[in-house]
Amino acid sequence: YWLDGEELRLNIYHEHEVAERINSVELTILTKTSDEGVYDGRYTLAIYDAAADTDQDGKPVEVKGKVSCGAE
Repeated sequence: YWLDGEELRLNIYHEHEVAERINSVELTILTKTSDEGVYDGRYTLAIYDAAADTDQDGKPVEVKGKVSCGAE
């Protein structure tokens, strides 16, 4: 994670193997503060399931949205 001045960034990545295929989950949060301790921004959740990848393109499914969090 990165917490410096007005920015809070967090990236979590996990990879695991099932039936000799690699699957992954990645959460990325990018925020800035406008008020002390309150951070608003965007998140991206990317999920790759090799068994569900019928096109075999290797691209994860992504979900994006707004996020608000606090830090001290």
